[in-house]
Amino acid sequence: MSAWAAQLATGLPDTAAKGDWPALLRISGARAFDRHGVPGTHIEQWKYTSLRALEQRQPALGAAAGAADGPVPSPVVEAALCLHLHDGDFISAKGEIPAGLRVQSLGVALHDQVPGLRALLESLDLEQGWQGLSALNTATLRSGLVLHVDAGVDAGEVLVQWTGSAATEQLFNTRVCVLLGEGARMGLLEQFEDSAATSSLLNGVWQFELAQHAQLRHARIQRLAPESMLLSRTEARQAAASRYHFSTLDLGAGLARHDVRAVLNGPGATCALDAASVTSGRSHTDHHFEAAHLAGACRSSQLYRAMASERGRAVFNGKVHIAEGADGSESRQSCAGLLLSPLAEIDAKPELEIYADEVVASHGATVGQLDEQALFYLQSRGLDPTAARALLTMAFGRVVSDHLPVAAWRDALGDCLQQRMDGLGAAGG
Repeated sequence: MSAWAAQLATGLPDTAAKGDWPALLRISGARAFDRHGVPGTHIEQWKYTSLRALEQRQPALGAAAGAADGPVPSPVVEAALCLHLHDGDFISAKGEIPAGLRVQSLGVALHDQVPGLRALLESLDLEQGWQGLSALNTATLRSGLVLHVDAGVDAGEVLVQWTGSAATEQLFNTRVCVLLGEGARMGLLEQFEDSAATSSLLNGVWQFELAQHAQLRHARIQRLAPESMLLSRTEARQAAASRYHFSTLDLGAGLARHDVRAVLNGPGATCALDAASVTSGRSHTDHHFEAAHLAGACRSSQLYRAMASERGRAVFNGKVHIAEGADGSESRQSCAGLLLSPLAEIDAKPELEIYADEVVASHGATVGQLDEQALFYLQSRGLDPTAARALLTMAFGRVVSDHLPVAAWRDALGDCLQQRMDGLGAAGG
């Protein structure tokens, strides 16, 4: 949007002091956004997802107020440490921060020159045409959260609650950085939820650095209002023998887009990228997953389930790239969509790029309706048609929530899925 470019131009200097790398980074982001702009459907990565509705709303670039202006929804799970971000800005921490875990706002972390943060921020590629939103995010690099876990520390499970403003037409940009030392472990559950009087327009970038043998369990539950939009890009850089497990459950928002890329840089690194979405009305979800195998003996998996009713639409693009020399890699991919009404739409595009030998790779994609024989069987056992459809639909979706690596998350997100399916009314259109 030209208005955003003009707003960036008035808020940034043409040059910055050589040592002021955050300012230099913002300037480079503004220049990249000026070149690329908002991605359109003519770009392959955005072929099935239009941002026209966002452009028509013409939101200004928001500046976080530093305080919440509405109630915070109840936490989806009980956690020893709960962090609250409002309009993309770190507001508060409740609970005990364990030894070896540092929690800082992005602004403080930039000022303190947190070790490894500069290299992580500068590693984000902004030179592809489809990455205009990431360039915009970099140009406004001020709000967000930095988590640093020392080597060998188990930081436990951390809940991050995201909330938005009341009745505002502003797009907020935020950055979340997580740095895990060698052998460090952490669980990060993010809850995106609006209260009755709020909505969210959020453009976020998540960057994770996993040292050798580090483990990050990362999940999102998204229950935003129909007027809300969540645009996210997540990149995990993984050293040898590290593990990254990402799961997202999208149950709301008018538009939710998740670009998730795991870069397996060291031998024996593993990642699992999972997602489930329920769309209804005219809501739209888009999941773009990529596992890049750059070293040998790495393993990756992708699991996706979509349920679309009314005029809802779901998109999945799953890519596996196995580079030359990444011998002994293993990858599997499973994508399935369930159409619950004649006007719903699900688009699936699995991709495999293999340039190495001795590789095990599989993928499959199916889109269809509920099995009539299974429905007949359940009805023959005494269930009415509504209950039979609901049972089969829940079983289809819970494949993803049951795959979560933390038991409390499995129970909580499974319940959220059940509530969403109940709200659909017989899981139909």
